[in-house]
Amino acid sequence: MNEAVDEFNKYFVSIGSKLEEKIIVDEIQTDATEYVERNKNSVFLRAVDEKEIYEIVRNMKNKTSTDWNDIDMKTLKCVIEGIVKPLTHICNLSFQKGFFSNNMKVARVIPIYKTGDKHHFTNYRTVSILSQFFKILEKLFVKRFDNFVDQYELLTESQYGFRNNRSTVQALIDLIEDVTECIDKKRYA
Repeated sequence: MNEAVDEFNKYFVSIGSKLEEKIIVDEIQTDATEYVERNKNSVFLRAVDEKEIYEIVRNMKNKTSTDWNDIDMKTLKCVIEGIVKPLTHICNLSFQKGFFSNNMKVARVIPIYKTGDKHHFTNYRTVSILSQFFKILEKLFVKRFDNFVDQYELLTESQYGFRNNRSTVQALIDLIEDVTECIDKKRYA
């Protein structure tokens, strides 16, 4: 069993460098920062309180997949009342110090069979299950980062994906409205 695990690991670890070798680097590279105005403000990670931790945990899906600590979200929801105080302290320390524990960087990686010969590693994809505690910390950070991005209007109005209260469906609705308006005003080519 360990031999198969080692072989899976060797294969999946090598994929990144093999893909990198295939990348053709243009002689002319553009520095994207020349097109972006620098924001002079910094992201302030306001303190976390227990109520916010409760809310985040309550809204997470009741998955039974376990992280490398053998903890699943369903179990975490059952014990959150007993651990919310130290968890809040750890999250606040992480924001204050600007780092998080190496233990939160570990993921349980599971190969998932796609199709074809089960003896070929290329017929598998991986799923990484992150630490349940990291998922909570990540949601806390994303909430604060999104507020910063919105407050200082750092993204263009035409950015729909990966934003609060926006979706690619809204992008399509806006496009249809723009096209309809152009047709109504006879502005088309």
